[in-house]
Amino acid sequence: MAELVGRRRQIIGMINMETNRRDQAVGKQLIRRLSLHVAFLEKELTELDGDIGQTIKASPV
Repeated sequence: MAELVGRRRQIIGMINMETNRRDQAVGKQLIRRLSLHVAFLEKELTELDGDIGQTIKASPV
């Protein structure tokens, strides 16, 4: 569980960094690439949240 939570924290940090980069970018190609990467990371975060939820449900506590 600690690994999943740690990874979640990392992904949130990456989303924030890429969003900041995208907000400062000027070129359309770079903005598009950064937007795609943010979307990918957000999908990963959603899947990870599901994994965390399943781990909690499976816990005897």
